Amino acid sequence: MASTTPYGSISAPQEEHDTSTVFNLSSSSSTVRFGTREALEHRSDLDKQLSNLHKSTELLEIIKVDSNHLLSNVRFTCDLASPTSMTLFSASTTS
Repeated sequence: MASTTPYGSISAPQEEHDTSTVFNLSSSSSTVRFGTREALEHRSDLDKQLSNLHKSTELLEIIKVDSNHLLSNVRFTCDLASPTSMTLFSASTTS
């Protein structure tokens, strides 16, 4: 089973005796098995991708807080407008 990210994919071992995790870099067509010498050669790429994910997480947190604030303002405006709309509707139907 493989999980896909914008930067590549990670898959679990296919065979029972194979305990290494496979990471496919999207910038290249190579496959890297963790716990091997080859994995150490790609460490800087993996560190960069992890850093980018961390930055994305921070940005998404800011967006979440902003969107929650906006939702709160919309709800408040809706709650404030609802009685006014009902009053105007009632006044127009009784005239």
